[in-house]
Amino acid sequence: IVLDMDFRKARLHRSFELENKDGIIDYMVGKVTKDQMIKKTKYENVSIINRGSEVTNASVILTSEKLQKLVDELKEEYDFVILDCPPVLLISDYIHISRLADGVLFVVAYGQTKKKQVAEAIHQMTNNNMNIIGAVFSFYDYKKSNSYSEYNYGYYNYYGYGEKKKK
Repeated sequence: IVLDMDFRKARLHRSFELENKDGIIDYMVGKVTKDQMIKKTKYENVSIINRGSEVTNASVILTSEKLQKLVDELKEEYDFVILDCPPVLLISDYIHISRLADGVLFVVAYGQTKKKQVAEAIHQMTNNNMNIIGAVFSFYDYKKSNSYSEYNYGYYNYYGYGEKKKK
């Protein structure tokens, strides 16, 4: 199950071609039941919980015992509970959200995120004792990159393999 935890700019429902109604915010304020907010998708064994209604103070929701209880229940019912968060450097909600998670999968937008931003985000997550279990490049299109060697240059130089030997 995937939860849209970006309470300011909900977009997850679009990826699954669903309406953004009767979601987690509606559940938190008692308008819908847990079963009513969980939506099946066109993908086998994948469900989502969209954001639903707008909220003015996300921190109240993110720090509530009701949300913690919900996530704990979902962990018992589903193989994986994925909490889709807003960008780390833009909004501090990730700090509260990460406390609900066993680990953080750090997603980096290729060609849009600068190395300095990645370093700062990792620094902030580490300072908040987050368990970073991996990283993913999103938006990478090898056909649009300059060449295969361009990718190797950055990767291999990072590990010291791309340096030219001095004579």
